[in-house]
Amino acid sequence: MGPFQWTPQIAVGNDHIDGQHRRLLELANEVAEIMATNDYDGILKALDGLLDYTRVHFRDEEEILRQFGYADIDQHIAKHHQIIASVDFAWRQRHAMTGEELFLIVRDVILRHITVVDGEYRQIFG
Repeated sequence: MGPFQWTPQIAVGNDHIDGQHRRLLELANEVAEIMATNDYDGILKALDGLLDYTRVHFRDEEEILRQFGYADIDQHIAKHHQIIASVDFAWRQRHAMTGEELFLIVRDVILRHITVVDGEYRQIFG
């Protein structure tokens, strides 16, 4: 069991989105496990997988929010773009960072989004 745990409190009420959020937490836990080995190439590979899946998740989430008529969809998409820009910037700087530094950036922006920002649309699935 890794440091990032799924709890009912972060569920948004849509099975597809909640399933993807669970998978993002699993991927973050896999990165955390690899970090313990100090395998820099392994960390980068795992982070790359996490980032790729984040992009897929954002695309899917945006489509679902459109289907449900989420009124603040434009602001939510803008937050996704900000996250991707932040993570892409950190990724381009990865050779100047330790794996831990890079992971902390990714963890903070992606997990904060799941646990805080995505809760803003929970009511549309209620």
